[in-house]
Amino acid sequence: MKFDSIEYILPTHWSSAIINNDVSGLELNDTDLMEFEQWFAIHLKEFCNGHWSLDTQNNLESFLSNNHDAFEVIDVACDCFIYVFNKEISI
Repeated sequence: MKFDSIEYILPTHWSSAIINNDVSGLELNDTDLMEFEQWFAIHLKEFCNGHWSLDTQNNLESFLSNNHDAFEVIDVACDCFIYVFNKEISI
């Protein structure tokens, strides 16, 4: 099985929703949940046949970014991680 790795710079507060498919932490703030669901719906086709991980090359350090991949739903700078989507590719 081969994978193609795609990096995304996304908000740290989305970590549990992205990695564990657990949005319970976002439900405390309806805006965060709505932004995550909107972003995921826009990009859903990209996330078939694969899995998420955090970019461990950067020692899991977060950073402030206004040039993140969620800018279409969060148009301000936010604390981010680099996430990696490992998409299964057919040979």
